[in-house]
This record gives sequence, structure tokens and C-alpha cells, in this order.
Amino acid sequence: MCWSWGAARGLPDLLVLPGEPVRLEAVPATVGPSALLAEIKGPTDSLRDAQKVWLHTLLAAGAEVEVWNTRPKP
Repeated sequence: MCWSWGAARGLPDLLVLPGEPVRLEAVPATVGPSALLAEIKGPTDSLRDAQKVWLHTLLAAGAEVEVWNTRPKP
């Protein structure tokens, strides 16, 4: 496989490393003890094709991957 920085386009925004469970003021309210990759999207944002490819590839490889949609706190 040939790697370049261009291939990094679409990788998830956040890697949560394994550790003690943490309670968040959000949904989901907890993050589990295993590694998690999260793509974070704002209210007007949507997944791009490169992001969809990475998410599918990571899920197929057995990674825990989520898309988190952010909203302003009321």
C-alpha cells in the first residue's frame, strides 16, 4: 500500500484511547473502556465521500467508530 498525506483526508477527527469510563454532558453520555474513533460534525456539516470511505474501512477492520453530531447547548 502506498501512503501519502492525501490518504489521510477523511480520517476521523478524534481518537479516544482506552481507559477508565468517563461520563459526559452529551449523548452518548459515556465513553467505554475501548479505543474509539469519532468523526465530529456540526449542525450544518455532513460526511464527505472520503470520510465515508474511511469510516467504512475502519468498521470493516473491526474498529469502534462513531459519528458525533454537535448542537449548541440550549
